[in-house]
Amino acid sequence: MSPSPLGRPALVPGGPTEADRADHVLVDGAPRERTVLLCSHWPGGDPPAALRRDTSTEMALAVLATPGLVPPTTRLAALDHLDEDGLAALYVLCRPDEAAPRASCLAGLARLGDFDVVEEGGPGDGARVGWALRRLLDPARSPLAGIAGIERPRLATALLEGLLATLDRLLAEPATAAALAEPEEAAAALASAALAGGAVLVEERPQAHLAVVRVDPAVPPGAAGTLGQGRLNLPVHPAALHAATAAVRILVVHGGRCTYYDRYETWVAYASRPLPARRDLTMLAARLDERERCAGAWRATPASAPVAVLEPAPGRASRLAPDEVVEALVAHLGAAPPAWLPGAPAPAGPSGAGARRSAAPTAGTSGRAPARWRGRRPAAPSA
Repeated sequence: MSPSPLGRPALVPGGPTEADRADHVLVDGAPRERTVLLCSHWPGGDPPAALRRDTSTEMALAVLATPGLVPPTTRLAALDHLDEDGLAALYVLCRPDEAAPRASCLAGLARLGDFDVVEEGGPGDGARVGWALRRLLDPARSPLAGIAGIERPRLATALLEGLLATLDRLLAEPATAAALAEPEEAAAALASAALAGGAVLVEERPQAHLAVVRVDPAVPPGAAGTLGQGRLNLPVHPAALHAATAAVRILVVHGGRCTYYDRYETWVAYASRPLPARRDLTMLAARLDERERCAGAWRATPASAPVAVLEPAPGRASRLAPDEVVEALVAHLGAAPPAWLPGAPAPAGPSGAGARRSAAPTAGTSGRAPARWRGRRPAAPSA
């Protein structure tokens, strides 16, 4: 039997909010002082062992199957930031009777939203609802009023109620979701065809947990996609690429340009399989600069970035051969110490609980910018 629904959704965009004045279940973020139950895969969180899953939505679904976790007096569900996984987790807690029969679809949309992973066999309803929701949560593309102003707390609750109703409609009307998802699905299909036809080759390096992806320059621009809320442009749509390899370390070689990233799975407390710890990419960027004999030729984000990236600096063309970059990367991954482990304790926030990822919520997928996490030490060595 599903637990009683939590009556009010709330967003906690920094500063005093309703969630700071009342006990609440918090989804997809770091706990606050009055968090009584955490449904979050964020680093440093400590949800009950029975709830630990890959996405916050799957953790919320586990609440439905685990009676007694939510104190009967708790009526508030709080969302740390606005994205697909977080909104779906909120939907599960606030509308458990509607969510329970749609568990598979909700889990699929959460994995698409956070990890750019589609259902086995190709995009299904979960991925399409995820892509549709991504479009609706993007202020630059959304037809929904108020998305750009979601950070204002007095507007957040009303807008969240509307978004939960919108998600309910997408789940109930697959054709509506498919129409909104069509541009993303078309790009992913083009990329899948390029992979199947050999225009994109995936070379697995199992010992390094690495996939080297070599993209023919003739692959059409329509097969491209973005990762990490548009922060990383890829010549191959990430959903097609992630369907082609289980590796969580990806190096894309395209027209002589090399772009490496650690997938988001390695930032969260991933539960379903062990994943390699991240290495400090800034160290490798410095070594590549030395080989280039040009300071600043390469740039890298910190290991604490949700999607850690190493690539040539904007406007710079590397003079190194791609194979030289590949071998330097493999050597670095094998020799450098771990630089990020999701199990490390969360830093203290303004009220003594875990800090938020940014001063205001970020609409769209994987819109994480946790500068405050930088410099955190790993809890223990990991391969």
